[in-house]
Amino acid sequence: MKRNILNIFFTNRAKCLACTILVIMILLIPNVGVAQYWGDQMMDSYSESLSNGQIGVLKSSKQVAIDNEHILITDAYGVSIVNISNPALPQHVNRIGTPGRSNRLVVANGYAYIADEIGMSIVNYTNPSNLKVESFTQISGSAHDIDVFNNKAFISTKTGLIIFDVANPIYPLQLSEILIDNHNSNHNLTIHKASNILYYTTGRHLYVIDISIITQPQILSSYEFNHSGGPGTCHDGPKLSGD
Repeated sequence: MKRNILNIFFTNRAKCLACTILVIMILLIPNVGVAQYWGDQMMDSYSESLSNGQIGVLKSSKQVAIDNEHILITDAYGVSIVNISNPALPQHVNRIGTPGRSNRLVVANGYAYIADEIGMSIVNYTNPSNLKVESFTQISGSAHDIDVFNNKAFISTKTGLIIFDVANPIYPLQLSEILIDNHNSNHNLTIHKASNILYYTTGRHLYVIDISIITQPQILSSYEFNHSGGPGTCHDGPKLSGD
């Protein structure tokens, strides 16, 4: 009897220790595989519920991206893929869940890069009938917008710009970050790829950022728009002011 009680005690202690270690990993290691972040069972259950239609399709759809014969659509629960080879008869192919509510999406080289309220998800859709979340990277400050260029992911957040190396989509590596003190909820970006210039906008400001040295991006100038309709103000160098 005592031996059984001791076995149960130590088994429960081992489970508690394992759970504690998992929580510490999630909190301290920002770049963990999606299976590690969710747990395999939760991941499989969530994706299965999406595939079986137990969660509504296109709940709060956010963005559409096109790639050859397919379009990818982000929504509150993940990504849907639709075959448009015959525009008169689009066919829903598949969908998969992602950890956070999506904001923006970009597609490149058979992958969908999704910026959502808690981080960046990378979905492999080279085989549309077998979608796979390759990785999820937690980002503090919520990911608002995303673009991919030369195997680098550029993400705007509530606190600035973060750049990741995504040559290995399973293990994205953060390369650099620029802090922009601005509390407006709309942070968007676009890249002029021929000149290695990134344009980053907030509620009232446009920032012009040189990304030619990817590990040391530099703010070249900023422009503050005048909400009253008059001319704005241009600033040289890193003027990091909020709204």
